[in-house]
Amino acid sequence: MLFHHFQAALPPGFDFSYRSLMKFSEYVILGRQGLLMDPLGFLSPYTALQDKLFKQFTVLSNQPAYHGVLALIYTFLAERGIAPGQKDFALQFRRAEILWGLLHTVESASSTVLNITKYTALMRERDSLALGDIRNNDRIYASLGYGTLGHYSSPSSTWGILDKAGKQLTARGSELASAFGKRKGKSLRAALDSWWEGESWDLGRMNDHAALFETGAPAGRAEAQVWRTLISEYCDRTPAVRCLWDRPISVDEDEDWQHDAASYAAGFDAWRSRYAPLKTELTQVELFQQLIGLVQHIFEREYLSCAEKDNGPLPFDELEEDLAGALRVTARAYGQMPDAGDTKGLFAGLTEVRDYQDAAQRILAHHVAHQKAKGSTPFMEDGELRVQGKFEVLSYGERRSALAKAGGRGARLALVAFQHRRDWHFQRANRYHLHAQA
Repeated sequence: MLFHHFQAALPPGFDFSYRSLMKFSEYVILGRQGLLMDPLGFLSPYTALQDKLFKQFTVLSNQPAYHGVLALIYTFLAERGIAPGQKDFALQFRRAEILWGLLHTVESASSTVLNITKYTALMRERDSLALGDIRNNDRIYASLGYGTLGHYSSPSSTWGILDKAGKQLTARGSELASAFGKRKGKSLRAALDSWWEGESWDLGRMNDHAALFETGAPAGRAEAQVWRTLISEYCDRTPAVRCLWDRPISVDEDEDWQHDAASYAAGFDAWRSRYAPLKTELTQVELFQQLIGLVQHIFEREYLSCAEKDNGPLPFDELEEDLAGALRVTARAYGQMPDAGDTKGLFAGLTEVRDYQDAAQRILAHHVAHQKAKGSTPFMEDGELRVQGKFEVLSYGERRSALAKAGGRGARLALVAFQHRRDWHFQRANRYHLHAQA
């Protein structure tokens, strides 16, 4: 039977532990890679729904320090006649940004930064570095869109740090540049001057600055005040979300919320009570989680049925039919929400599913059309596997077993939403809120 695979252990010696001397970059699926890893087209409606709560965040805007660095480098380059819109602006921005990145490679640094592997490579077998030591073809100058400029310009515009075109600092952005550039008697602005002029920076000097200016370092008083103003002004422009910032979800609350399916479902009730002006949006988030969880579960089952057909059929019983019924009901509830985002009509079509097989056929047909529309190979088509190794029998089996044991449709909906839950930026908001309280 196929389900003997579910009892398999991890490979001997499989190690999840971190290596004490390794630093890892913030990683996220972006751009073309994001499209390739979005086989059901959930990304667009997901992002639109995120924006109803936290339009100023993306999956990469994790630390407010990046906004300070961006503002500081904009000011720094402007004084040298280098402005956005010039052909080499991104390159010149990266040349300045390198020094800040290098601060995260030293032993005393406790936080990471985008492109950390490239910065680490620059310091390999070195105890000092100058800007002129870096070759023009070094990897640090590749993919200039992956870094502070590429991933924080748009959020900075939403915050009001950059103008809407992202071309110049606002008055508030200039205040942030000035406030971020000085912490406890040290000047990152002066450090950039010396770096740009070709001075060599040794490890000791980097260590001295790292503790004050790395991504996880606390804000100074002036910088915190700028952030309090930015948050207040953003809430003035979008008053419906002010409640999210008056009392953000704390780390402990978030951990309790993410503990299990029951806690996750109860959390939505709690947040609707706390954030009453956003009750509709939070209900829409919960329904979206349930809907895409059901779709994902059925999609994985069909994929694995094809991939493992030589090992015998996957179990099929009342659970699958109940999930199909839940899918129809949930799709209808979601579709009644205001501005309910869809993915090429999939969700609307699922309001009419007759049974499990109908649901599976609709989902697979959507997947094939979606993949081909973006120039990607469908995972499976016409009953044949096209792409190997996308889902694991063991993990699917564990999730199915849990769903089968759940007590009724409501519990199953809560569980499938929890199994496939997504990030809604609540902890980013809490992190920025705490940064502003320093």
